[in-house]
Amino acid sequence: MTNFFEAFDNFNFSNKKKHTITIEGKTIEVPLQKKLEVMNNGEENYYWKSNVEFSLRKKEKTKIVDPVFETRIEDVFWDTKKTKWRLD
Repeated sequence: MTNFFEAFDNFNFSNKKKHTITIEGKTIEVPLQKKLEVMNNGEENYYWKSNVEFSLRKKEKTKIVDPVFETRIEDVFWDTKKTKWRLD
């Protein structure tokens, strides 16, 4: 039984997973946190600053133009000026 524990102590656990990302056709090995960040934003949204550094592209702010509604005092569907109400 002691041979089992000695073998277990000498066992090499260095098989760590390598995390790679591909930006613009170039593949690089990165830490897990950076890989998750790139996966959340999408690899197509990154560009190379230099041969080693990459950065997130700035998103353009889109203007949403709301249509201007006419403000009317009168009712559009029922003409209130010409209608005479009969109360019983």
